[in-house]
Amino acid sequence: MFNNFLRETAILKTKTGIDEYGKPSHMEKEIKCRIEEKIKVILSPSGEEVISTSRVFLDKDTQINIGDLIDNKKIITINTIKNYRGKIEGKEAFLQ
Repeated sequence: MFNNFLRETAILKTKTGIDEYGKPSHMEKEIKCRIEEKIKVILSPSGEEVISTSRVFLDKDTQINIGDLIDNKKIITINTIKNYRGKIEGKEAFLQ
């Protein structure tokens, strides 16, 4: 049911290493998602307040990490979305 909500696509760039110039290299993949452009102050994993410019809803099986890029915006926080029975239905990522 949650996957019916994911009607958009985006490009996920997962960091794979560092290139010969010292810059991060990425692997690109198209993912199904739902993007909400909304400015919000959130807490980063380190506990500091940061400004998020977007919230993205993803399938529970989509592999993402803090620091990966979605449509060239950095993932700063990841949450799970659970149904009323406590089963994980999806993920929520805040971008900067």
